[in-house]
Amino acid sequence: MAIDEKTKAIYVETIANPGYTLSNISALSKIAHNASIPLIVDNTLGMGGYLICPIKHEADIILHSTTKWVVRHGTTIGGVITNGGTFD
Repeated sequence: MAIDEKTKAIYVETIANPGYTLSNISALSKIAHNASIPLIVDNTLGMGGYLICPIKHEADIILHSTTKWVVRHGTTIGGVITNGGTFD
């Protein structure tokens, strides 16, 4: 896939399910910023920044699913969004 005028952001997981694939957040950040679009990172499996802190690798928006960590059995839905303050 290519980035074109319709591309609004790049979305990636720090540690992707189901294969536990690691994303090169720094490289993806450079690609996104060269295209003037934000890099959005789902850091749920990064344990809220304990294992991986995407903001240190210039990610713009970080998402965390709190459902997996707070409740663990899926009876509640929750999440956290952290804005790095780099895009309007």
